[in-house]
This record gives sequence, C-alpha cells and structure tokens, in this order.
Amino acid sequence: MTKHTSHMQDRERGEVTLLLDYNRAASALCMTRNALRDLVYKGRGPVVVKIGTRTFFTVKDLEDFVAAHREGPAL
Repeated sequence: MTKHTSHMQDRERGEVTLLLDYNRAASALCMTRNALRDLVYKGRGPVVVKIGTRTFFTVKDLEDFVAAHREGPAL
C-alpha cells in the first residue's frame, strides 16, 4: 500500500486530510522529499502553509502546482 493509497482510504472512511506534510506531498507528486524541499526553497514549488515551525501543503495547492506545469495542447 502506498502513502497515496493510504490517504485515499482516509477519505473513504469519512476522515478529511486538510494538510499534507513534506513526505506525503512529495509522494503525491511522485518526487522525493528533498526534490520538493529544493523546489520550495528556490521559490518554484507549490504554495506552503506554515503553522509554527512546521510546513504543510494543501491538496488544492498541489493540484494547482501540477496544472501550472502541464505541457501540450489545451483540452
């Protein structure tokens, strides 16, 4: 079972995940945690949510990040 699958099962049980940490966000984007951290550090990654010293990502912001990097003809 992948982390993404685990996230989907949470939704099926009625639990809502509002924020993803670096590990879960990187997994959802099919990249390593370090690659995601590097993109965020350089200002080229998805929007982050800071709560105290912790950094999170919303699913919507990850979807927007992916949409902004799509290439090819528009449908």
